This record gives sequence, structure tokens and C-alpha cells, in this order.
Amino acid sequence: MILGDMLSELRNNILRDVTSLIAAGSSTGGVTTQLWTDNSLIAYIDQAHFRFARRTLILRDGSTQYITQIPLVAGQTLYTLDPTVLSVLSARYGSDVALLPRASAEQLGEQQPYDNSPLGWNVNRTTQISPSRPKAWTTDESERTLRVFPAPSLNDAAITYTGTIVGNVLTVATTPSAAITVGQTITGAGVLPNTVITFDAQSGLGPTGTGGTGTYFINTPATQTVPYAITTPISLINAGTLFIRVARLPLASLSSYNLFAVPDVPAEYHLDLLEWAAFKALSNHELDSGNTTDDTHLSSADRHKANFELAIKEATQEAKRTMFAQPRWDFRAMPGLSYGR
Repeated sequence: MILGDMLSELRNNILRDVTSLIAAGSSTGGVTTQLWTDNSLIAYIDQAHFRFARRTLILRDGSTQYITQIPLVAGQTLYTLDPTVLSVLSARYGSDVALLPRASAEQLGEQQPYDNSPLGWNVNRTTQISPSRPKAWTTDESERTLRVFPAPSLNDAAITYTGTIVGNVLTVATTPSAAITVGQTITGAGVLPNTVITFDAQSGLGPTGTGGTGTYFINTPATQTVPYAITTPISLINAGTLFIRVARLPLASLSSYNLFAVPDVPAEYHLDLLEWAAFKALSNHELDSGNTTDDTHLSSADRHKANFELAIKEATQEAKRTMFAQPRWDFRAMPGLSYGR
């Protein structure tokens, strides 16, 4: 449903906030007085939208480039996650198929993951490990932060080409010595430190570059101007990009400026969002809205809240079914067990 339809459903069919049902005298001079403004009701719908996503983790994303692709920088282990990210579900780097194992900050502070066993740990101290290919990751280092271990490294090889930078746009004028990709760190005369290519033509956001000549977006302030040749070190970790799969919040708030907007949560839950919106609206007008007991004679506001909670429970169960594969056990592979026939 689009926001305009949701607003109409909430006002007319759920709240019954229509002129014919309002006491006489509520409409004068041809101007209709309603209990709730459009902006108020939309604010309640938007709150429900974010609350539903946060409680259920139903919005899973592995394709929104600026959220799920993290350009790695040589020697840097900590990376700030996008504010919409609620949880990181998995991580891999470059073109690898296998996922990186997840670890805790305590594990990464004491032991090093085996190269050949994603779930094993040896006795080497992680502080003794030199920068190389990342072997594990964690998100419990600090809030909205992802840590890779060990720190990424770069080799001495480099891609060279002539390019210019104006603002946050890199324009490559000559054919590079190797393919340019997202995540590469740019160096060269006048280039600001830690300048990284963040978007190419695949992003669909405007750049035209596909590895050769063309334009690319970079992560530096819009004040940078560099009309010089550029050198881009080749990363040892497949162009230095970490690909993550996340559970996230909606990408944008709902507002009266765009009544054609569609909520991010699946369409089958759009009407459930209106239950929370109705609860918020009615709780400001019903004298008995403070009744939160198990009494069967709940207020209208409480009944809408209860319906919303039921939808939360259903969506959470559905998200768990689709997010996690069913475990397959092979007890014959476990030591110490024997089987009779």
C-alpha cells in the first residue's frame, strides 16, 4: 500500500475520523474539523514502520551498496556501520564464496582463528599477527562498529592512470593498467589521505566507470580538487571490499511530502502498522487508555496495541523461518556413540 492509502484507511475505516461521525458544530464555514491532522497520523504510521522493523528484524539486505559494501583500508580494523543497520548477519570479502567466521571481541583479543578451520582457534596471540587477509569479524567491539581481524594489508603493486578529482567525483581519462574497482584506496599528488573509491556504474547512482575510463564516486569531502595522475595500490583482499548481509531499519521516514511512498516492510504487514498508529492516536483521546491489564474489556487503544503485538510475533516467527536454515544432524559422525540395528 502507498502511504496515502494507508492514511485514508487509518482515518476513515479504523479511527472513523470522518465529518458525519463528529458531533454537530465540528464543521463550520465549510471547513471540516478532524481530531487528528494528516501529519500526526503519518508520524504514528512512521513510528510503527520503524518499530516493526526493529522488533522483527524482518528487513534483511545484502544488496544496498552504501550499507552492505564496506571499503577496507590498509591497517584499519574498525569500520562504522550505516545508522540503519540493526544486526550484521554475515560477512565475506571480495569474490570469495565462503563467509568469514564471526567471533567475539574477547576471542579476537586472545586467540587467532585457524586458517583452515573457521570454527577453530589456536594459541597464538592475535596481537602478534601482522596485517594480512581478514580471517574473522565481530560487531561487539562498540556500538554500530564492525571489526575485522587481522588488519587488511596492501602489496606494492599499483594501478596507474591519469585522472582528476573535483568534489567527490574521480574522472579517469586514460586506460588504467588494471581494473579499477570499488574499495580501492587512491594515492597521488594532492589526494587526501584515506581517499577510497565508493561507487561505480554498478551502483546506479550516476558514475559511469566500469573498471576503466569514466567517473567514480569517492569518500572525501567535496572541497578536493586534484588534476594530477593517480596511483591506486592493489589490495590483497580482492579490491578491499567487505560484503555484509544485515537486518536494518527502513531507509527513509514516511512523510506527507510523498504520499506515494511505500513502506519497506512486506506488504502483508502494512495494515498491521495501522494498528500501532491507531493505538497512538486513540491513547491521546481515550480516558481509559491506561488499562493495560488482561481484562477482556480493554479500551479501543489497547485492543489496537494488542493486535500490533500479535503481528510482531507472527512476523518475528516468519523472519526466523526464512533467516535460519533448519539444522541437519548426523549423530553417526559424533564420537562416543554406537548404533544398533
